[in-house]
Amino acid sequence: MACVLLTSAGVVFGTGIVDYFDPIKRPRLVGAEQEKDRERRARATVADGSLARLIEDDYRLTSRVRNTLATPYTRFLFRHLKEVNSSVYLGSDGWLFLRERVQTPPDEPGEVVYRAAATFAATTRLLSALNTRHILVPIPRKSVVYESRLPIGIDPQPQFDSLIAPIMRQRGVEALDLLPIFQDWSGLPLYLSMDSHWSHRGIQVTAEAMAEFAGTHEPVEARSTELEISAPSLAPPIGDLLTMAGVELDESDLQRYSPSNPELIRARALPGRQPIRSTGSDRLALCGTSFSDHSHLAYLLAHFSNEFVADYCIRGGNSFEGVFDALPKRPRLLFQEVPNHAFFSYRMDGSSWSVPTSAARLFAKYTRPHLVQLPMRESILGPTVKLGNALSIEGGQILAQLNPGHVAHSGDGVLELEANLTLLTGNARLVLHSAKSRMSIPLQPGENHFVLPLLAQEPGAHELSLVVEQARDAKLQVNSLRLVTGLDNASSASFQKGPIQIDTAERRWSQTLNFQESTTLDRFGALALGLSSDGSALSEVSIKLGTSDSEVDFDLGNLNTDAVITLSPGPLGGERLQSVRISGSLPAPTLFNIKGGLMKAIR
Repeated sequence: MACVLLTSAGVVFGTGIVDYFDPIKRPRLVGAEQEKDRERRARATVADGSLARLIEDDYRLTSRVRNTLATPYTRFLFRHLKEVNSSVYLGSDGWLFLRERVQTPPDEPGEVVYRAAATFAATTRLLSALNTRHILVPIPRKSVVYESRLPIGIDPQPQFDSLIAPIMRQRGVEALDLLPIFQDWSGLPLYLSMDSHWSHRGIQVTAEAMAEFAGTHEPVEARSTELEISAPSLAPPIGDLLTMAGVELDESDLQRYSPSNPELIRARALPGRQPIRSTGSDRLALCGTSFSDHSHLAYLLAHFSNEFVADYCIRGGNSFEGVFDALPKRPRLLFQEVPNHAFFSYRMDGSSWSVPTSAARLFAKYTRPHLVQLPMRESILGPTVKLGNALSIEGGQILAQLNPGHVAHSGDGVLELEANLTLLTGNARLVLHSAKSRMSIPLQPGENHFVLPLLAQEPGAHELSLVVEQARDAKLQVNSLRLVTGLDNASSASFQKGPIQIDTAERRWSQTLNFQESTTLDRFGALALGLSSDGSALSEVSIKLGTSDSEVDFDLGNLNTDAVITLSPGPLGGERLQSVRISGSLPAPTLFNIKGGLMKAIR
């Protein structure tokens, strides 16, 4: 017994010395992964066991002894027992799937996508004001496209992916739906079997679909390049999922498992044709993630479009970072590639959901060139705020607030908060709450001017507040705070009001606003109305916009008698308006007045 204890102690002591003096260098994280790691370390505590799990994960990454002994062990488990660690699923024929991308958030799929769609709709609206066309390219999840390769009993919830393009379009975003294209594909795999990313064939199919969707697709005879397809050199299969599973394969595995890419696809310049080169002010831009970071998607998109594509893709980052970098060049057409698992970040965290930091940075940096103040009686200034006065601030202090019922909007950035603040001393970070969305903005020393979209999962007369999230020795001067839109009041298409109708059976009232037959819904315009009436607040108000082919309902909830409404047309943009009907629960309003009209966006 003593010999066993001494031997065990010696082994533990010896391996500890090796790991202490000769550890493996931790992998370098960048972008979103780096932010996630920093946040995890800052929140780790002994009480909930998160610190112990962090130490265990660090040891797993840096232990020299563990790494040396684990290689043959994990290889044996993978080859003979079909087992891998808990970070991945091992499916049929050696296919691997990242577990965290298979399992969708606990929220209802449609709710998560609607939150994301609000953010991308605001992005589309901003880029349009800067004369840039915005096309979203959601990348279907590997586990949905190749669901048949998953282990038995694992459900990737394909309905999540199937909702993304339709909901984006419903909120006015041009979105390419790759899911049916990928699911109908019968050729070589579009994804790598042992990697979380796509194959060269997947990139080629996507690039051609993007060019066709955007209208930049050129016929074969007009292109300066041709596709060259070759077989890859024989090498052990590689992939990030193998690394995550802790598995290292060798030459003997080549007969059983496919190489990382079953084919290599490149665009080769044709002799005698004008080469595709950057002009320095390129018309097309691609912003994306690690799916596109190797520039291959940009190259193949340039091949099908016969035009250079500026590449702003960032490995390990969020595609909004690429949009931020691309905008100074003012491209005419910007593709934003987003893998569908990235939409998981719009899940509820407690009582709110967070707008990505990189998207908030984009909104704070770039603003629409023309803004109009929203006419309203209610002040939005916080109780301790006086314009032009220096104010000592601390966490939790309210700079601006508006209670529910005063302003109804569609939640897609048609309404914005403009702030002009001067940080006199210290440092501070603000957070904008709109409905249940949360957008965090750091303040820089000196003057800060930003315009932030009010985002919401669904339309309504939501509350909003601008709150000091963090502050240290900070003094702030509030120069202006106001709600604004990018709507052109001079372009307002007026209407004639019909009489108020009473439906006693449904206990609702309604009134139709009749516009001229030639009135066209501007895609980035809005229906802007100011209400006034005597009596009590309006309850369960809804507005219906109708064209000859379709209609959109906006349920706005309860409104004050002097409420202001701004609603973008969403999928009806470009169509001719046929009718607008406003309705609510009884009692009907008395001396009801509606001002405003259908307005175009300022360009």
